Amino acid sequence: MTIQDWEKIIIPEPNDENIFDYYIGQMALPDRLSRRTGTLVEAMKHTWYEYVPSWYNGEKALPLVVSLHGASGTGHHQARSTGWHLVAERDGLMVIFPNSSTNIDTARNPNNRWDNQWDGTDMNYLKALIEHVVSEYNIDDSRIYMHGISNGDMMSLQFALKHGEVLAGLASGIGPTPWRNFEKGDIFKPEKPLPVYQWRGEQDLIVPGIQREEGGDPSIRDDLNEFNKQLWIEIGGHEHIPQIRIRGRDNLEIYRGGSVPFFYNEVKDAPHQTDVYAADVMWREMLSGCHRGSDGEIVSNKPLDPPEGDKNAVAIVLGTNKAFIDNEVYVLKQGGPVMIGSSMYVPVQFLGQAFGAEVELVGEGKQAVVRTEDGTTIGFSHGNSSVTVNNRITLLDQKMEFKDDMLMIPVQTVCEKLFHKNISCNSFVAYISDHRAELSRGIARTLQRILKS
Repeated sequence: MTIQDWEKIIIPEPNDENIFDYYIGQMALPDRLSRRTGTLVEAMKHTWYEYVPSWYNGEKALPLVVSLHGASGTGHHQARSTGWHLVAERDGLMVIFPNSSTNIDTARNPNNRWDNQWDGTDMNYLKALIEHVVSEYNIDDSRIYMHGISNGDMMSLQFALKHGEVLAGLASGIGPTPWRNFEKGDIFKPEKPLPVYQWRGEQDLIVPGIQREEGGDPSIRDDLNEFNKQLWIEIGGHEHIPQIRIRGRDNLEIYRGGSVPFFYNEVKDAPHQTDVYAADVMWREMLSGCHRGSDGEIVSNKPLDPPEGDKNAVAIVLGTNKAFIDNEVYVLKQGGPVMIGSSMYVPVQFLGQAFGAEVELVGEGKQAVVRTEDGTTIGFSHGNSSVTVNNRITLLDQKMEFKDDMLMIPVQTVCEKLFHKNISCNSFVAYISDHRAELSRGIARTLQRILKS
């Protein structure tokens, strides 16, 4: 590898500070992060941080990202927590990290929060700050985006709903806005579609004004997440069924059927915290492809890394005879899954619809021979945990059962041990794939909605 090749590699700055008391993903402050101050509105002195790529010379108009910190945070803390500076260096954009108007810049402080007011100081400040940066730098004003986490997520939503014409996209992290804010008239639902990428943690149960994270009711937070999703799904005219992609702990719903894209990612087991890679993902998978045309309307082109739904994946839900196979809904001809004891079972014919196997019943239906697509033969028999694979005896850890005149097989055991699949279960939903995928509660809820409708 040449020196020129190394220069194209983005690498976090060496970190000599002990800054991991809050979140281990925090990075060292980038050397090129500049602290700025100014009086932009209401005779108040504001502070913000700017990152401009090292190679920027003013000739090329850059996209602009405005990234808002959460409660207690600061602009420099936001830079540490999000990695936006590395994205900016790699892909060529400018990022600003403003402090809220009440911010005490020296450290994390409970007073450091956005006011989240429709006509408040912070709304006017952010609008003025964007106008100021556009006047000072060569910014492509058709490619301005806002990103916020927690309290900053709520503020970014307020801004997008009031000044959405300024933005070409919104990235929201871990801070859905409560429905009561809409009911009280503190905020209004969107009137025009906007590309939105929402990012949530499965174990983040915080609902402002109702419950904190510890001991919270997951269903209340799930309802709030769904409410915030529907704000943009409805105005975007999206279809009822998204594509689903699960990679490791990241569970993504992809809505492309409407006028602009909407993506929703939920991280399995994640609490109320910033995932340092989230900004990179949201930029590469959505925001990088969105801009406003000459008529002011959103144009959605192909982003740098367009996400696609999982292939060779199957989802089944207890209580329905439908399956989600390669992001399409199919009726299971012999019926859906049932619980036998504490395990989920399906008719042996399921292997034909899910994996393209040939299934032949023998012995009054209490036995079956299955031929997989690669030519492997598997013999199943009621009451046995032993099966034959290419005429060799193999022991599973659960028995086959004959129930309601059908030979039933245990889903997890058969998929893992005989078809070498990954299977993840949550809320009586099983997600079967050819790669590591950990199904989260929220995406299990979406699959239930799809397959039970």
